[in-house]
Amino acid sequence: MTLISKHMPAWSLVLLVAMPVWAQQHNPALRDQPRFDDPALAADLERLNAMHIAISPQLNAGLQSGSPVCNLTDEMTWLLNRRMTSKEHAASQANLPEGMQLRVTRMETHLTHGDCVNGAPVGAFTAIGRFDTESRYVGMVSTTRESIRVRGTVVDGQLQGEISTSARIIDHQSDGRLTFDNITQSLGQYQAGQPVARGMGLTFSTGADGNQQVVTNVQEYLALGRVKNLSWMGSMLATEMTTLDGFADGWLINHPIEVIRGYRTELTRTCYQRGQIVGEAVCGPADISVAGAVSTYPRPTFRRNPERDLIAALTTHSQTALPGTREAYDAATSLCRVAEDSLWAVTYGEHADHMRAGGLVNILEGKLLEGQCVNGHIEGPFHILLLVDTGNPSVVNSRGVLRNGKRHGRFLSARTTYSESTSISFGIADYEGNRLVSPRINFAGVTTLVEKPTRQAGEVEVERFNGRDRAENYRTLNGIRHGMSTSYLMTGERIRRCYQNGQRVENLRACR
Repeated sequence: MTLISKHMPAWSLVLLVAMPVWAQQHNPALRDQPRFDDPALAADLERLNAMHIAISPQLNAGLQSGSPVCNLTDEMTWLLNRRMTSKEHAASQANLPEGMQLRVTRMETHLTHGDCVNGAPVGAFTAIGRFDTESRYVGMVSTTRESIRVRGTVVDGQLQGEISTSARIIDHQSDGRLTFDNITQSLGQYQAGQPVARGMGLTFSTGADGNQQVVTNVQEYLALGRVKNLSWMGSMLATEMTTLDGFADGWLINHPIEVIRGYRTELTRTCYQRGQIVGEAVCGPADISVAGAVSTYPRPTFRRNPERDLIAALTTHSQTALPGTREAYDAATSLCRVAEDSLWAVTYGEHADHMRAGGLVNILEGKLLEGQCVNGHIEGPFHILLLVDTGNPSVVNSRGVLRNGKRHGRFLSARTTYSESTSISFGIADYEGNRLVSPRINFAGVTTLVEKPTRQAGEVEVERFNGRDRAENYRTLNGIRHGMSTSYLMTGERIRRCYQNGQRVENLRACR
């Protein structure tokens, strides 16, 4: 996957966040705006809101407002309209899938105020324009019509000083349905044609269903070609990313936000280098704590015990435990060379034999940080870091007790799983001789998983919660889904499915 925002003007970048369907929801916070402690940012936001009130009604007039001062050159037409050349625009599309590339169907820019020499503004100017595009994806044609108004200064053919832009962007599908209607205001600073300092964009977006939201985007130009981008959905910080020459380069952080009240998205971070996903070591330490966010997600409320006490204990654990990381594992020194039997027992408990025989684990290693081991076998209380790979590598920070190679007492874990993005999960359970004697509870982002043993050996009843609400319940046998599964939809509907040894069976009677 390549992530690129090459050559996009400051006000355009926010649309990467503004488009998704899930943004068209009803959380009132989506219509709010962030509050900045920085006086300069607060002042820019106030100006953008004033521009929205004053200029937005004029955007409907399109190219009918004013008479052209002069005929602009093709280069200046693109520069004032897009803040890039036609070649740079083509380069920005080159890395997109062919069907998603924008085909420009109309491109016009007219100078309405200011002096003009040889097809270029000289000094202060005002320009209006149109930029219409068409794209195709999975058989669907999308047409976008954009009306713009730009004010600023050109010196020696280059943008200089503050450039303010207002735009209305309307997108329709091929069947005529409205996808979105966005009105955007932006402020940016230029020096000899290059963006500098900080810029801000403010987008008022109306979705196809009439729901509204506000997206705020701030760009900070750190060095030549390197830009730090932050975006807010309503009043909620949504994303942080850094680009180099327009390509994602560094951490891309998606912060938890509540699109629907009570349902928070998960915090994720992904490391990029020149638009490509790479290992986290390339980006170094992240500025935010994924684990800290997990502890703040809404969780189900139980009146019964032991679930109630275990949820409280796991919440405390998620707030205080340090998740295992690959860096921590590589730097750790083991008290002994841990025997394979102990590694399997610590990692999989009652399912160790099944996992081992199934060949499902590519890598299983461990470094004992605290505890006793006899000939490599852990005995008694322990603290260990595990490196586990079952397709996606994980590092697990685990505490518990082993007696004669079996789990006893309370087990606590904090796991970091590495795939395209990093995820953190926490777990708690009580055992006697490898037998689960309490619910086993896991926090994985906004998801809470509650697994309760039944009277049948190896069988567990599972409840999955999304935030505070139950999303699904089913049963597993020796770790494999087996029996009736019920999904609970937000509409109140229930969907039942039948599984036999992990395989879905169409005949529901097979599970009754």
